[in-house]
Amino acid sequence: MDSELNRSENALTAYERIELTHDRHILLIRQKLREIAHQLNLGMAAKTRAIMCATELAENVLRHAGCGWCEICLATRPDGVNTLQLVVQDQGHGIDQLSHVLGERFDVETSPLGTGLPGVRRVADFFHITSKPDGTSVRVEFLLPKKAGL
Repeated sequence: MDSELNRSENALTAYERIELTHDRHILLIRQKLREIAHQLNLGMAAKTRAIMCATELAENVLRHAGCGWCEICLATRPDGVNTLQLVVQDQGHGIDQLSHVLGERFDVETSPLGTGLPGVRRVADFFHITSKPDGTSVRVEFLLPKKAGL
């Protein structure tokens, strides 16, 4: 990270962890992502994609597991590309039939689950999910343009 990011009180920190135990925490995540998008000079589309994904994943945690956490960080991939990374995790019971839920032909009419995860997978530049009986973890990344303030 550029040391300039740590020079002022309002500077972007490289890492934020927000506990998810109440709906108000979703608002906190959204606000933090707006601040980060502003500091990185991200366009409206990139900001909207990140906020949509974070909101959907956080709502899933509260709805299905009751609590968890969200990490927001800036990372540099091995190829040198900078990313905005979100990791959302819970300690719920896991997702039954994960491959079915992630399928493009998932039928919301016959299932109590929504279309959120396939939507998140479509709009994120990178998507990885792990779900076991002791919890689910989703990591999404958004590639940052070279002009981003890193």
